[in-house]
Amino acid sequence: MPHFHIRVGCWPVARMVCYLAGGGDSGFAGIPLRPIAESQGLSHGFGANSMRIGITRHSSRFLTLAAFLYLTTGGSSSGETPRETLQRLEKQQDRMNTLFLATTRTEQRDGVHKETVARTFKKRVGSVWLTRQESRTTTTDKTRKQKSLSESLRVSDGVSEWTETRLDGQTIVLKSKPVVTSAFTEVWALLKNGTAKMKERETVKGQPCVVLEIAGETGSIPYRVTYWISERHGLILKKRHVWAGRGTAELRTSALALDEPIADSEFAYALPPDARVIDAGTIGNKQPREPDKKD
Repeated sequence: MPHFHIRVGCWPVARMVCYLAGGGDSGFAGIPLRPIAESQGLSHGFGANSMRIGITRHSSRFLTLAAFLYLTTGGSSSGETPRETLQRLEKQQDRMNTLFLATTRTEQRDGVHKETVARTFKKRVGSVWLTRQESRTTTTDKTRKQKSLSESLRVSDGVSEWTETRLDGQTIVLKSKPVVTSAFTEVWALLKNGTAKMKERETVKGQPCVVLEIAGETGSIPYRVTYWISERHGLILKKRHVWAGRGTAELRTSALALDEPIADSEFAYALPPDARVIDAGTIGNKQPREPDKKD
């Protein structure tokens, strides 16, 4: 039976797709491979670990399809489920030591428009994360023709956490112990009752992102939530929430800085003199529980 050989080594799997499809180094789907390979020093020599594999023409179509699927699923040869992908991305969060993230969230639902502008600072000190999150929310009720503004600040030094809220001229501060939660707490909760699927990868703020879509119902209202999660650090950089016939909400990242110096003073908290302080330890509040990822 006629056969030919391909080399398996340092070249990307894309070259295998092109050879099997009859494109050779000229490319596949109009994308030239040889200039890309030469720029990476991969056009000649495969090293000691390369090998030659005899492949029959009869099996070439199967391998073409397999390699194509490998590319379009982002290199997940094991066929990762959405749950497995999230578990893998959660671990990626440990790769960063500092984070600055600026976001804007807009929501239009049932005649009410909300816009929240937030800044988040995080810094790892040993096994402890220092955190500071500032947010400012403007709410416009078109039905009642009302507009309100609220501001909040959450600061954690790894020992204590202060959540300060300013609304209608009053300042309320809740003091509690830091609660370490996953950035995917909401995602895990939606996965319990929703149907998830992975979509084509995209790039947000220069970061390659996994795109995860979850569909389900809240009561009798269908919803669809899409997350753009960075592959390198497991950060949710974009989110879109659609309630069928009711409205939409969208989160966008306006600025991102990773592993850049952040002064310790950013995590210092001074209690406002006019604040009303509530100690969570004195009112018997239970700390929130992480959703069970096995549910």
